[in-house]
Amino acid sequence: MKMEMSDSVRLILHLMQQLPQQQRMVMHLHDIEQMDDIEQMDDNEIAEYTGLSNDAIRANLSRARKKIRTLYTRIDTHGLEKN
Repeated sequence: MKMEMSDSVRLILHLMQQLPQQQRMVMHLHDIEQMDDIEQMDDNEIAEYTGLSNDAIRANLSRARKKIRTLYTRIDTHGLEKN
């Protein structure tokens, strides 16, 4: 049974649309797929799927998470979205 998506998850998915394409794709494959009852992909599987190196995957994932964290905190603190 799937749970209803929380407001926080909806906001994170919305904020992900602001990420560069590679960061968005890597974050989706690594972090979001598992929320849809799909097994989380590890770095090697993402590398095979995307053609990116493991280092590039880790860098993109780190940058994506940092950007989402920054945007989320701004919205949570100020109640509005600023780029």
